[in-house]
Amino acid sequence: MVYTELGGEIRFSTSIARRLASTGALNKGDRRANQIGGLERFNLESKEGRAALKIVFDRILAGFEIPGLADARLALFDMGLLTKSESGEQRISDGEKQNIVRFFNRLLSLEVDRQNALFEYFYKISPKPSSI
Repeated sequence: MVYTELGGEIRFSTSIARRLASTGALNKGDRRANQIGGLERFNLESKEGRAALKIVFDRILAGFEIPGLADARLALFDMGLLTKSESGEQRISDGEKQNIVRFFNRLLSLEVDRQNALFEYFYKISPKPSSI
């Protein structure tokens, strides 16, 4: 699969990988068909990917710094994911914390350097499939 180094564009490869894996499973009649072609390494729309995204959001809200990103909270605010509660506290709704598709879509709204920094941090946290 070919894609650029632009973090937000990974969204397209993960969607394609998920769909190709689904097609392979239908054609072969095997739920594990997606593991045969090595597409699982491109599919970040998984249980593990959602868990990694929640960790990223929780860390940013806890004040962790993201390498290459001057203000991670501002990036989330610019993406429309960080809101203020009635008490004035900045938060991300529980529904957003694991919505990986929306995260990838909104990631495209950031400038390239912020987009790449945030995606790289997410990707470092997300578990990688073991090679067979």
